[in-house]
Amino acid sequence: MRTRVLLLVVLAAGCKPSVDPNQGKYTCTTTADCGPDYECKAQLAGGSLCFKKGTCFAEACNGKDDDCNGGIDETFPMAKMLCTSSALGECAPGRFSCIDAGTVCVSEVKPIAELCNGKDDDCDGMTDETFTLATDDLNCGVCGNACAPGTSCQLGACRETNCADGLDNDGDGGLDCADPACQQRTCFTNGDAGFVCGKLPDAGTPDAGTPDAGTPDAGDGGEPDGGIPDAGIGLDAGIDAGLDDGGRFFCFPVEQCDDGTDNDQDFLTDCEDPDCNGRTCASGTVCTNFICPGPG
Repeated sequence: MRTRVLLLVVLAAGCKPSVDPNQGKYTCTTTADCGPDYECKAQLAGGSLCFKKGTCFAEACNGKDDDCNGGIDETFPMAKMLCTSSALGECAPGRFSCIDAGTVCVSEVKPIAELCNGKDDDCDGMTDETFTLATDDLNCGVCGNACAPGTSCQLGACRETNCADGLDNDGDGGLDCADPACQQRTCFTNGDAGFVCGKLPDAGTPDAGTPDAGTPDAGDGGEPDGGIPDAGIGLDAGIDAGLDDGGRFFCFPVEQCDDGTDNDQDFLTDCEDPDCNGRTCASGTVCTNFICPGPG
């Protein structure tokens, strides 16, 4: 008898016993099912739910379910659509969001530390600005080009720096002192330090012939041989196609500036050698203007 009375009270109140498990609200078919001060609102997903009167309004663009139909900003089709925001670089892609009752394109990407990848990762309007491709050993010339051991990045190219390991570290065909990049860099002879890579003047074979009126000869990559202009089709201005001596690059002792010896074999002795400029010479003074001044 008590159960029957309770059921009659519930039905008299107009509320159905079934409750939506996700909303925690009573289901309904009409407002009459919801009882005093409640109204029945159809849901976009199907069915209807009871809501207290005065809590449901016309839908506004604000990220809320204002009209109590289970949808958020559904009357604003631009919301959540992809767009391009005013942010720079990689931060430009965004979606329209409801802000202050209107739709605004908001970036969905946060800036990160700049990477060397041809992109504006930190979204400051500049690309790869923290990397110097001319000297960066990890990004030499282009992003991702790391210089091999025994080389360093110079003017955007990996050049030999270890000139004493017997290896062509930069892969240009020249081993140690035979590589022009090694000039004046430390090398070793018989395991001894105190040597540098140097270059001897070219000893190619000079031409013989008489000048004419045509194409100049090709140089051999060394110092001009000073040969006589050859016979052919061109006035060659004294630069010939003589044979290279094949041994211009050597590991020389470092020039000493006070022993009267051409240590580095560049045909210049002591203060005559530019390497000695500003260094102490035989008189105990300093090499100046390619001479060794007397003491006092």
